[in-house]
Amino acid sequence: MKSNLQKIEHVVVLMLENRSFDNLLGWLKHPDDRGGQKVNGVAGKDLKNPIPEYARPADGTSFVSVSVGDPIDMTYPNPDPGEEYAHVNTQLFGSVNPEENRLSQHDAKPLKPYNLPDRMPKTAPMSGFVIDYVNHLNALNEKTPGKGMPSYEEYKIIMDCFPEEAVPVMSALAREYAVFDAWFASVPSQTLCNRSFMHAATSHGYVLNSTLIRWMMHTSPTIFSRIEKKQDPKVTWRIYYDRLDILPLVGLQYPALLKYRRSNLRTMEDFENDASVEGGLPSYSFIEPRFIIDHNDQHPPVKGPTLFRTSSVLAGEQLIERIYNALRNGPDWEKTLFIITFDEHGGCYDHVPPPVAVPPDPKKPKGEQDFKFDRLGVRVPTIMVSPYIKRGTVISEVHDHTSIIKFLCDRWGLKPLTGRDEAAINFHNVLNLKEPDLRKDFMLASRPYRATRGMLDEPINDLQKTILFLLAALEDVLELIEERHLFDKVRDAVELFIDEKRVAHIKTVGQAISFTISVDRRVTKHLSFFDWLKLRVKIALGIAP
Repeated sequence: MKSNLQKIEHVVVLMLENRSFDNLLGWLKHPDDRGGQKVNGVAGKDLKNPIPEYARPADGTSFVSVSVGDPIDMTYPNPDPGEEYAHVNTQLFGSVNPEENRLSQHDAKPLKPYNLPDRMPKTAPMSGFVIDYVNHLNALNEKTPGKGMPSYEEYKIIMDCFPEEAVPVMSALAREYAVFDAWFASVPSQTLCNRSFMHAATSHGYVLNSTLIRWMMHTSPTIFSRIEKKQDPKVTWRIYYDRLDILPLVGLQYPALLKYRRSNLRTMEDFENDASVEGGLPSYSFIEPRFIIDHNDQHPPVKGPTLFRTSSVLAGEQLIERIYNALRNGPDWEKTLFIITFDEHGGCYDHVPPPVAVPPDPKKPKGEQDFKFDRLGVRVPTIMVSPYIKRGTVISEVHDHTSIIKFLCDRWGLKPLTGRDEAAINFHNVLNLKEPDLRKDFMLASRPYRATRGMLDEPINDLQKTILFLLAALEDVLELIEERHLFDKVRDAVELFIDEKRVAHIKTVGQAISFTISVDRRVTKHLSFFDWLKLRVKIALGIAP
């Protein structure tokens, strides 16, 4: 008899952006046998973070801390918190070290020891989310004439965690299938680092997105190259992405994958078609949300001249519902494992200290900013969906993104990528039903959402800037790949990648659309001129793509 692990023929992973477990699932109404909260969330706990003295209200109130709340605004936290390594250190340990780091602009390089305390505690107190958000907002305010220290109303939102009814799709799936309350980001820092662990079980020693050129200059194997190397026609992979993004981020981050752009890099429309055909899905599907135009990645908004109300949380809920329905209504539903996770917490509050971790390469004791890769990042929401999962399953074993690589390697006999994924815990205890429960009567109902009419004026976030910067070099990358192996010639192209003037003028979504149109018209040719024109009209009218 096959184990449940062997019954899974299709693994589908959706990785969203910048939310902590507590932020999205902390209030999950998931009762245990005693009527308490089954998951390790915020309900029933006295959780708070101190307010630094320099930011306490001056109106005579006695606020010295901020407690966990439940927001009604679906754009919170707004604006986007800090997510770089030094920001996360402050969030975890409540320290700003040295003090000069507090006064720095958020995009300035922090000084050693990058906000780590002089004496590291055994576990992080998770006490600095308010302190870091205050400092972050203050740094942003310094760029705005007349603005000073942020108010209590501005910074208290960092402790807000969405109630269950605010995110009905994720909440319903978490109750109906399996939710992980001890799944941590692989690195206590940014997007590219954590997505790199998702694909390669290492971030190559980096803890920051910048400088972008270096992501183009490594030859580390990925889970995709492991599958290719196996040369088994029954073990396959595809990356699915929104066609409005031109190319998937993983393809820009790992240029060696771009040679598969006509075979293995597919759009979301292709995904839905593949899911509707028996055997149409590959063994491993990695799905990216839409990152740029009306982004549905659940990334918080950034500070602009006003607070914009476009909610990528609600847009992301609709994306999850779309994927779930495509899988559940497809012929291979019984053989499929759907995993929803997030790359990193993005500065959003969480109360559980990250545990220690196995470094990817013990022979390299330190990486960027002296990080040893011996501890994980902050908890992120992770849900697993399969007919072989018992309703109400909660998994409290420690996992990170490399656990997915571990699962794939065990399932299809692939060689581990690094020491991190080799030591990761598998999912054998998640698929806990002997016979599949197809849940034919279980339905999802996302909340209504539409893009705001002012979205064209919304400022782009740092991740969107990163993607646009990589797209700016797309023509040169593709030319290099066509001529010879990219890594034999990439150093000759350094000047092409570090020419930030190519995208420095792009400040808003509207400008990003214009830039993306120009790239698509010259290079990828996914959409016609009239397609892009219709897209512009839709967004101008507030109609989501």
